[in-house]
Amino acid sequence: MGQIITLASGKGGVGKTVVTATFGAALAERGQRVLLLDGDMGLRDLDLVLGVEDRVLFDIFDVATGRCFEEDAILHIAPNLDFMPASQRYRWEELEGDAVLTVLEDLRDRYDYLLVDSPAGIGKGLMYTLAMADRIFLVVEPTWVSLRDTDRVMHYMHEDRMFHYAVIFNNFHNAQTPGYLTAEEMADQMQPEHLGGILPHAPEVVAQSQAGNVMNVAQLGAFGKAMTQMVDDFLAGRERSVKEWSRFIDRHYRAGEGNRSRIARRQSQSAAWRRRRG
Repeated sequence: MGQIITLASGKGGVGKTVVTATFGAALAERGQRVLLLDGDMGLRDLDLVLGVEDRVLFDIFDVATGRCFEEDAILHIAPNLDFMPASQRYRWEELEGDAVLTVLEDLRDRYDYLLVDSPAGIGKGLMYTLAMADRIFLVVEPTWVSLRDTDRVMHYMHEDRMFHYAVIFNNFHNAQTPGYLTAEEMADQMQPEHLGGILPHAPEVVAQSQAGNVMNVAQLGAFGKAMTQMVDDFLAGRERSVKEWSRFIDRHYRAGEGNRSRIARRQSQSAAWRRRRG
């Protein structure tokens, strides 16, 4: 029976949707059957990151309200990887959360992992997507705003006795970048019991996500290497310390920087990118 994993954040713009997509892609590359679900009703973005916005006919709202079958709303993305979009028209306030949970329970037997891209902030959508999760990843970037907002989400989770979560530090910059907290500073402030991983800032991730082309994780430079390592650790039940992750990032950061021009060329050749630019 598949695990439901919710990826959440305190604020928008921390890269949670890209982390969800690439986490699912890396799992699928390792033979795991994965369903990506966009849980951001009314503000879906995961279809854009996956480059399938023109293929969406039905969504999870349609399935939950009986307007279509599950198969009608599921889009095949890559081997072992499927996607079910959120509604762009309706919000969580217009839907019973139990109806979505029923859909996910029906899909558990088909997949090893169901990854839910939760809406940012604190609202009905976040509460439902956290409550239905077997495991939770909180995505936070190295800024004081993101730290404070994530701390508020953690407080809410602790009040509801949700302790089955780990933290992912995303958009991590090296120690020489002014204006950003270091991994050590972030860990000191948050004191996370479990660290899911540290993912470095990488310009190629922005380029590829804008082009709807993040499925080949190996193309994503230092970020891709860190994501691959994070997934390997996740599947093996391993957990690395902040120091171990910092050493790993330092080792691969410069190699990732060298891929910028090549990634830019790939972006310009992407069908989704040309379509959006046209």
